[in-house]
Amino acid sequence: MKSFLNSCNSSKSADPAEVKAVVFAVGVCLLFIGFLSAIHRSEPRHNRTTVVTSYEAPPPERPVPPVTITEPPPLPVPDLNARFRVVPWGFREINFMTRSYGTYEFSNGTNRDLVLVDGKARAFENSQQQWFDLNDVLFTDLTGDGRPEAIVMLTHLECGQQCDGGKSLLYVYSQNYPMQEILKYESGSGMDGCSLKSINVRNGQLTLDSFGRCPTPTAGSSDYIFSNETLYVTRLEFVFNGTWLVPKKRSYLSVPDRHEVNYGVQINIVDKHIPAPHEL
Repeated sequence: MKSFLNSCNSSKSADPAEVKAVVFAVGVCLLFIGFLSAIHRSEPRHNRTTVVTSYEAPPPERPVPPVTITEPPPLPVPDLNARFRVVPWGFREINFMTRSYGTYEFSNGTNRDLVLVDGKARAFENSQQQWFDLNDVLFTDLTGDGRPEAIVMLTHLECGQQCDGGKSLLYVYSQNYPMQEILKYESGSGMDGCSLKSINVRNGQLTLDSFGRCPTPTAGSSDYIFSNETLYVTRLEFVFNGTWLVPKKRSYLSVPDRHEVNYGVQINIVDKHIPAPHEL
C-alpha cells in the first residue's frame, strides 16, 4: 500500500498487478468489516427474550337490580283508651282474669257459675260448646261521684251445628267495699242480630249502640228487625239511680249499611277526671 501511494505520488504510472492486489485487499477488508457488522447486529436479536402477556377477559357486569321504593310502614294507631286501663287503687286487689262472674243462664235454660281462669272459660252444655273470653277492663266514672268504676268486657261464643257469631257481656263494678256489681248486660249475637256496636261514655253518661232495631228485652224475646236498605242502630242510654245503672232512654237510628257487624266493639270514652294526653 505504501509503495502504491508512493507510486501515485510519483510521476510514474502504477503497476497494474500491484493495483489489483491493493483493490483485492481493500475488498477483503470491506467484506470482513461487513461480516463483523452483521454478526454484531444479529446477536441482540437472537438473545432477545420474547415476553408474551396474556390478559384474562373481564368478568361480565352484574345486572343492576331495579330500584324499588318501599313505602314506610304505617304509623301505629294511638290507643286512646290506654289511660283508662290504669288500675285505680280501689281495684288493685281484684283479679278480673281469674274470678267468678256469678250465675250465667245458657240459651237452653241451664244455669252455671261463670268462672274465668286466666281470662277464659269453656263449657259444654247439651252438645253446645261455650267459649267465654275476657276482652278488656276499663276504668271511668259512671256514677258521678268522681271515682272510676270498672267496665269489664267479655265475649261469649256458642257453637252447635253452627256458631252464633258471638255475644258481648258487660259488667260494671263500683269501688264500694265490697266490690259491687251495678250493671250486667248481654247483647244479641252476630247471627241473630242486635250485637253490640259501640260503648260510649261521656262524662259519666253510659250509652250502648247495638246493630239492628232491638226491642225492649223480654224473657225469650229475639224479635230483631233489619231493613234491606239501611241498618238500624238501637241506642240505649243508662243512668245511675244510686244502686244500679238502669236504662233511661231507647232510640233508633237509621244509618247506611257499612257491614260493620263483625268489626269489633268500638269504645269511646270522654272523662273530665282523666283528661286525654293532649289536654294535660
